[in-house]
Amino acid sequence: MLQAVHYIHSRGFSHRDLKPENILLNKDYDIKLVDFGFACPLEGRDGSGTNRSVIGTAGYMAPEILLRQAYQGQVVDLFALGVILFILYSGHPPFGEAKEEDQYYNLIATNRSDLFWKAHSNPNRKPVGFYSDDFKDLITCMLQFHPHQRLCIADIIGHPWLASGTPAPTAEAINTEFARRHNINKQRALAEEERKQAQRATVNNAARRDFQVGGKVYLSHDEQEPENEAGAAQTQVVRLTLKEYTEKAQTHAFFSEFKPDYLLSQLIGKVQENGQEF
Repeated sequence: MLQAVHYIHSRGFSHRDLKPENILLNKDYDIKLVDFGFACPLEGRDGSGTNRSVIGTAGYMAPEILLRQAYQGQVVDLFALGVILFILYSGHPPFGEAKEEDQYYNLIATNRSDLFWKAHSNPNRKPVGFYSDDFKDLITCMLQFHPHQRLCIADIIGHPWLASGTPAPTAEAINTEFARRHNINKQRALAEEERKQAQRATVNNAARRDFQVGGKVYLSHDEQEPENEAGAAQTQVVRLTLKEYTEKAQTHAFFSEFKPDYLLSQLIGKVQENGQEF
């Protein structure tokens, strides 16, 4: 991610909408950044080196954007990276929005990061020691309230959490791990599809007009009863009539006397009459 963002900045642009949804993986599990709809030149629209457009995704926007202040594109990109890193490591966002009104971000903005990490290190949700001191320092420095107090990309790359952490996995190890995860997700998707198919089958077998269920056939009051073949069991016919609407009933459910093809033709005619496309 750092390499990708550094490349964008080195070409003179900032992304301004970095978030997990805009980080994709190709077949070799290499990171690909997408959605450059909010990208802009680092020099700004007016050449001042700053921007003022309030754009992005709220949970990843730096406080200066939310405060509608002038900001530097590369600086807010690195702030968003801090949020993304926290999410990837923790499984949840660090805060709702980078505002002083936010109960979590307020702790960072008011230099009480110890309480911020205490809140996120609840033993009921995270094991003891889940966040290392180096990780806490990195995230705290990347998410500072004042832009000039945040780490630049060189500082992030040289930070102890990255420099002295676990060696980066090999390409083969990454492929193996992601193939394992892909298989798990595939099995979950298949199980979910089977569940939906079983649910649809249950719905399709529910009682409806002209369909026999348990020896009963459900018909409108004006439909003819089906003829029983010689020797066939007698079929019980249930006549479905329009439910009278009353204010006390507190329901909008009803059974129509009209057949589906007639209702559909009436709807299509009304749509065409109004000149609507469908």
